[in-house]
Amino acid sequence: MFLMLKDLPILQMNPDEFEFTVYREELLPYDLKNRFVPVPPDTISTYKAHIRAVERNIRYVQDFLMQRVLPLSRANAKKIYNLYGDNQENKLRISLMCRAVSLLDNYWVKLCGDTITWRDVSIRDNHLNEVFTQVALRGSSLSLTGSLTSPETTTNGTYTKGWKREDGDLFLYKKGPESRIEVMVSKLLDKLNIPHLAYTDAVDDGVYCCKCKCMSSENLSIVDALTAESWFNRKGESFIPYIKKHFADDLYRMWITDYLTANPDRHGQNWGFFFDANTTEILGLHFLFDHNNAFDTAYMKDPDASYIAMSDMTMRQAAMYAAKRVKVEYTIPFQPSDFITERQYQCFTSRLKDLGIRRKQEP
Repeated sequence: MFLMLKDLPILQMNPDEFEFTVYREELLPYDLKNRFVPVPPDTISTYKAHIRAVERNIRYVQDFLMQRVLPLSRANAKKIYNLYGDNQENKLRISLMCRAVSLLDNYWVKLCGDTITWRDVSIRDNHLNEVFTQVALRGSSLSLTGSLTSPETTTNGTYTKGWKREDGDLFLYKKGPESRIEVMVSKLLDKLNIPHLAYTDAVDDGVYCCKCKCMSSENLSIVDALTAESWFNRKGESFIPYIKKHFADDLYRMWITDYLTANPDRHGQNWGFFFDANTTEILGLHFLFDHNNAFDTAYMKDPDASYIAMSDMTMRQAAMYAAKRVKVEYTIPFQPSDFITERQYQCFTSRLKDLGIRRKQEP
């Protein structure tokens, strides 16, 4: 079995024969960078140590592959698993059946003897199986026909969502009352000129949804902050100081956004980085996204609530720190009609004043 980056093999492993070889360490996924233990030569005196090292490295790869399969906590996850024959306890098998493809990056699994290429398995290039979309987004009870590969098997989160292709582009549809909050926050960030993933109103099967375009591309991949921070820890380097040094403005805008919108959900998988899909070089923070838990009642009430993205600061402390270091202003005034409730409007505008964020003056 080969772990591939597009059509380039970067490692090979054979668990049955205790074989493990890394070809391009610098191109490994961030989950696997700096993780493998050295494998001693396969000699009589080092045989046991050789086996232990290979087994450990193979487990790391298997864990990586299993993480590319959706969690059972996601809405309609069990029905998606059932399409593969009720394999809820065998994520590795499902991952291999799907070639471990993901919309986040360009890694995939190629089995020995396969003649297929990246173009054959890439979700961006191939037809989406509508069976998966209907099960993921509508909870339909269907039987699987056609391709086994689908972005539905890799999308994280707990809310009801599904992918559709429209005019050649991939869009993620999200269903539920929180979808209106997603669109509202997107429009607020438009006015603040803060880079973000745009969410718009949509409808699926007569039910209101929001939708957003896929952020990744053939040359641009995504790694979440939780995975990136783990890699920094393995290297013995400091994570937040690195971001402040290279991408401070985007980090500070995130802190400000979360305070203004009383967002309690900025955990390590709800923000992260773009990286070059061909070299794995980190390019910067990716667009802000996933704001459907914004304007949380408790967080609107308590401006000094804990901030999950920064354990040593409250949400307000992080935003105040950021507001002194990056300029954020708006050109169009905020109105009550920009919000779903009056309370959201009052919370947002009072926090604008608290941070000293004002309307940009015309030249």
